[in-house]
Amino acid sequence: DSNDARLNFDKIQEPRSVSSIAVRDAEDALAKCISNHVNPMMAPNIVEVYAVREALIWLQSLNIDEVLLEVDCLQICNALMIQNEGISEFGMLV
Repeated sequence: DSNDARLNFDKIQEPRSVSSIAVRDAEDALAKCISNHVNPMMAPNIVEVYAVREALIWLQSLNIDEVLLEVDCLQICNALMIQNEGISEFGMLV
């Protein structure tokens, strides 16, 4: 389906931090990708949750409504499933 996407998030650190977001189609081929510079002083979990947020906003603008997120941060996985992280920098981004 053209409205499906699989997202994978990676963070490269030093000397700059870059958040890369890849959208792959059903055959696992690269369909679209974006990358953003982020503050290198941010904690890795903050960088990754920021990337998730930005990716979902980006996909919404592309009218992609079914997304499989691939993240390697358990804190983000739990936060997205529970949807109650409280009032913290991390929680506000979720």
